[in-house]
Amino acid sequence: MIVVKERKYSNEIYFETEVYEDNNLICTNSINYKSVIRETNEITYLLLYTPQMEPVSEVFGFLNSNKINQSINSRIKSLQALKLLYCYQSIISKELKDFDTSDINGLKIFLKGLSPKGSFIKFELTTSRNNETVNGYLSVYRQFLEYLDFENKALFQKSNRKTLVSLPDWEVDYSVNKFQSNERIPRKMVEVPRYISVEEFQKIIAEIRSNYGKKEEIIVRLMYQCGCRIGEVLGATGDDFVVEKIKDEYVTTFYIRNRFSDKKFQLAKTCMKIVDKKQYHLKDYKSPGYGYQKVIIPEDLYDLINEYIEEAHSMARELKYDNYYKNTIADRVSSSDDYEDENYYVFINSQGRPLSQTLWNNTLRKICTTVGIELDKDTKEHNLNHRFRHGFAMFNVQYLNCKALELKERMRHSNLLSVSRYFRPTLSDQIQIKTDFAHSLYEVIPELKLKE
Repeated sequence: MIVVKERKYSNEIYFETEVYEDNNLICTNSINYKSVIRETNEITYLLLYTPQMEPVSEVFGFLNSNKINQSINSRIKSLQALKLLYCYQSIISKELKDFDTSDINGLKIFLKGLSPKGSFIKFELTTSRNNETVNGYLSVYRQFLEYLDFENKALFQKSNRKTLVSLPDWEVDYSVNKFQSNERIPRKMVEVPRYISVEEFQKIIAEIRSNYGKKEEIIVRLMYQCGCRIGEVLGATGDDFVVEKIKDEYVTTFYIRNRFSDKKFQLAKTCMKIVDKKQYHLKDYKSPGYGYQKVIIPEDLYDLINEYIEEAHSMARELKYDNYYKNTIADRVSSSDDYEDENYYVFINSQGRPLSQTLWNNTLRKICTTVGIELDKDTKEHNLNHRFRHGFAMFNVQYLNCKALELKERMRHSNLLSVSRYFRPTLSDQIQIKTDFAHSLYEVIPELKLKE
């Protein structure tokens, strides 16, 4: 019998194995794959070391070459997933490419942190993970095997099924290829609002205009009125807000793109990731939809942004000169000679540095608490910033009767399935939708309604 015990040292998980024979301890062994994050010349490298402190070369190549264009958070999650994989491979003395269905099931139980007693191995695990996390790790393993040019039938096998994706007034049938090894994710029935309603947004704007300033109003309006993500907003620079001519009409526009100078909280999720300034000159970086995205913003919001920049940045240059020029200057990605001044991140704090997401989150929670909006108390499941983007989607559906394809474009998504996540009606919404449907049906078929 082998007993595998999870241990932790300085936030690093490792495993100890104890081998028993006739209930007598024969030997012990430590399985410790160490994950390391190193930054050299402004480039972040992720490494996995064996118990003998030798770097795992295939993991290095996968994380620092194959996945280099992914966000650092995504790469760190992949590193965590691979560390657990290598530990499990060592425990059962078998490589992932050779796993059968039984091995994959055992891996999933291991990842979940369950501790069943088997015929030969008994686990004593302490860290639990939900099905969504496990599926994310399985996705990393598939990508890793593809990178190594290996196949595994048990991990890659799919089954086709029809999934109905519905929003008001439209229905589309999709044939979804689901991996058989993926775990089922239960639907969460919660009544913490998934989106900011029109009435709530009115209260938020009133509170901001009474007790805050232009910066706070601009940020919530970019998220709610224009559907921007918080990272896109915090990464905005002066060069990104322009007036341009589109089809014989001058339009106020917000360009969303990533820069080498961006911090983690300033990244635009769906735009090209920048790891070298040379990428600014590539055709991909100049390609709409991939290198950058455009959002049309209202003229009054554009004017408010310029007013804020003039006031806040002039004051920061005067009172926080060193902080401002050391931290707030952003890469200029245009080759135009029209610019005289440095480019800069638009949203700054009182110290003249770029506004961090942590500081902004604290401000937003205060605002929402004041106006009576329900917040997550013990978890961060319903991202408060993202509720504004959900509100943008719900407004387009409920008030503008926006159809699926049009909503996909407005949300800047690449496929219709991802749009469906943004239709998150509350219980009250669902009651109203069903009531409206019943009334509409009675108008078409009057005899359907029972006489009182």
